[in-house]
Amino acid sequence: MGARWLTDEQYEAHQRKFGKVSLAVPVAKAVLVPVKRATRSELDAELQRQIEASQLPQPRYDVAYLVGSRCRADVLFDAGRLVVEVQGGCHVIRAKAHADIRKAAESLLQGWRLLPVDKDSIYDGSALKWIMQLLKGA
Repeated sequence: MGARWLTDEQYEAHQRKFGKVSLAVPVAKAVLVPVKRATRSELDAELQRQIEASQLPQPRYDVAYLVGSRCRADVLFDAGRLVVEVQGGCHVIRAKAHADIRKAAESLLQGWRLLPVDKDSIYDGSALKWIMQLLKGA
């Protein structure tokens, strides 16, 4: 869920539809609305293009993979128990960095190898090379 700011008219219509909220402290005119999951990034698409052009086994994309968690893998190779995590700009946010650390630890504890890749490693071909090396050794 995300917050969306409303005009006075929208806020009044929302209150008529869902009821007024009585709070001792005035609140901002915002409501929680469902937020659509972001589409796959340009980096995800480029890595997928490289993987599909190679002789690698077919992976799964944007899939939940950890037991007891909603964590999703950008790219998942079942055969080598390899998860490739594309690190975009949001991964520098402190809360996201903490979530990434938890995801990496949970992945290891459940027997998955997690390979983080970034823009440079995708575009210079290093990411694909690392994936090939890790799957070859599996």
